[in-house]
Amino acid sequence: MTHLERMNRQMQVLISAHEKPPTASLNDKLSAILEEGLVELQNCIVLARFKDSASHVTVADCHDETGYECFLNHLHIGDYAKGASLAEQLGQGQLFMSELARMLKTLYPHFSFQLILSCSESECTVRFHKLRANQNWIGDLEGYKEEALFLITVPAS
Repeated sequence: MTHLERMNRQMQVLISAHEKPPTASLNDKLSAILEEGLVELQNCIVLARFKDSASHVTVADCHDETGYECFLNHLHIGDYAKGASLAEQLGQGQLFMSELARMLKTLYPHFSFQLILSCSESECTVRFHKLRANQNWIGDLEGYKEEALFLITVPAS
């Protein structure tokens, strides 16, 4: 198994309402983000697209490395899929996370990662972080009543 998937009830309902993914492939704008690659900053893994944002924030500003990665590696799917419905954003978010999981497993096999897709009533966002002892971004999945959450955990090899 290359990764573990978990979701809360809100995500189960959202996915079951849209049984077939509306898109079969990742759109060009989201693909370009992955093609730009990843960089290491302050012992953190960051999407290269967002490395310039890192010049304005430190790990201390974000409480810890996990917060830093989640702050920088936070993308609104709708910003890269203009006019997309929530179902289309959900499909693009799932495809983006799947590709990102493969990329992280290949480039950083000795680290574990958590990828997070969250959807509200109108938009989906993706973020990710390296898994670290004593640092958490997501607590109890069912504690999130307003957001649909889908997590992928990519274990170290």
